[in-house]
Amino acid sequence: MKLFEEFINEKSDYQVYHNSYSSAIDAVETYTNSNGYDLDKDEYSKAYIDAFFKPKEGETKKDTLSLYKDGKEQKKAVHIQIYGRPNKKYELNMYIN
Repeated sequence: MKLFEEFINEKSDYQVYHNSYSSAIDAVETYTNSNGYDLDKDEYSKAYIDAFFKPKEGETKKDTLSLYKDGKEQKKAVHIQIYGRPNKKYELNMYIN
């Protein structure tokens, strides 16, 4: 029998459960790139790279980042939520709209 986390990760376009914050933020960039978009490095780093902004246990960090294709800003954006789970683990939810 599969664990719930394994089932969710299997059904998603990206890994939902992460053992580290850096793994979760790396998955954001991988997901957007795999969908043919690029992120603004400055906007992305201001929102996520600094560990000061990492959500504490029981808290959720929400952001919306602009998407670019061939250097031009698109009308779509990626909406991201990172939830701080117990034992310093993280749950990542995101979609492009």
